[in-house]
Amino acid sequence: MVLLLCALVAMALARPLPPVSWTCPMHAEVVTDTSGACPICRMNLVAVRLDSVWSCQLHPELTRLEPGRCRIDGRTLVRMIKALSFTCPAHPTINEVTPGRCPIDKRALVAAYSLRPHGDHNPLTRVYPRSDCRPRLR
Repeated sequence: MVLLLCALVAMALARPLPPVSWTCPMHAEVVTDTSGACPICRMNLVAVRLDSVWSCQLHPELTRLEPGRCRIDGRTLVRMIKALSFTCPAHPTINEVTPGRCPIDKRALVAAYSLRPHGDHNPLTRVYPRSDCRPRLR
């Protein structure tokens, strides 16, 4: 697991960081480039870095920066928007938008990709690379 996290850190830092956006914790479809209040519920928007990555629809914990196949079931990976954050390996409650060091023990933060809440609002999760990857109706 640690080796996988280290590999993700190296991959994530090898390319420029996505810009900081602001989103509502309750309404993931609200994304803006400035802080403020959600136009729907008036909650404070939170900072997030949204990155376009490749992932398996059945194994969303798998994240790649290049197209390929799922290492678990061999399915073709699809492009998704995931939130990129930086967390401490020893203190999972530390979750930062910018790389740096853990405020508790000064360890280097590692990159972590996570699905955004309300994945149905993620337009790129519905993109299928080939017609044989679409769900089949019986």
